[in-house]
Amino acid sequence: MTLNQKGVFQGTYSLVEHLGVTSPTKPYLTIDAKLKDPLKPKYLYFMSFDLSSTYHGGSNKIAWREYYSTDLDGTSPVVYPIEKLRNYYFSRVRRYA
Repeated sequence: MTLNQKGVFQGTYSLVEHLGVTSPTKPYLTIDAKLKDPLKPKYLYFMSFDLSSTYHGGSNKIAWREYYSTDLDGTSPVVYPIEKLRNYYFSRVRRYA
């Protein structure tokens, strides 16, 4: 697999931990991404997600917060509707090998 395939983005990610917002003991993370698609070099993509855990030993959830793109000069932003994008559920990794 090369990095110039369809659907492969390159960029930066940042994590912000929020404690006590939804629950006093249960933290959740916000993931912010600033990405470029090698096949569409004229655009920047911005994505924001919430990462939360359901309960001890249960599933985790990534929920969309926002998704938009702009030209490289920052003009003409395009906002994508997140209502049609599905949340992603996954279980924690218990063992790697």
